[in-house]
Amino acid sequence: MQELSKEILEMKRCMNAADHLTYMTYPLVKDYRLLIQIAKNIYDAMTKGVNIILEHDSLYKRVDILPENFDSRFQIFQRECVRRYNIKGEEVSLIIELKDLLNNHVKSSMVFRRKDEMVIYGENLRIKKLNLPMVKDYLVKAKPFISRVDNIINNVRG
Repeated sequence: MQELSKEILEMKRCMNAADHLTYMTYPLVKDYRLLIQIAKNIYDAMTKGVNIILEHDSLYKRVDILPENFDSRFQIFQRECVRRYNIKGEEVSLIIELKDLLNNHVKSSMVFRRKDEMVIYGENLRIKKLNLPMVKDYLVKAKPFISRVDNIINNVRG
C-alpha cells in the first residue's frame, strides 16, 4: 500500500508539472518544444494511474496476473477495470491518442514549428499537429481520470 502512495504522489507530480508548464511556463517562453513535454507529462500521469489501478486490483485479487509491458497491462485495464470504476471511454481514448502522438514524435523524420503549432512528420508522411489549445484540452480531459484514481485508492484506505 505504501508503494501505491508513492505512485499516487508521482502521478500527481506529473499532472502538476503539465499544468504548470501549460498555464505558466509556455505563455512566457512560447517554445513549441514544451508542448511535447506537456503531452508526455500528461501521458506519464495517466499511465501511472492505469498502473495504480491495476496494482490495487492485483492487491485485492481482482486481477490475476500483471505482465511487465504496458500494452498488455493496458488491455487488462480496458477489459477489467474500465467498467468496474466507471472510467469514461474518452479518457481511455486519450491515453491511446497521447501514446500515438508520442510514438510519432519519437519516430518522426522531421519536427518543426508552424505559427503556434508543433508539426510532426510521422511514418508515411502523416502529419500530426500539436498546439496549446490541444494540450489544454488533453489536460482538461485527464484531470477527472487522475482524481478518480486518487478517489479509488483513498476510499480503500479511508
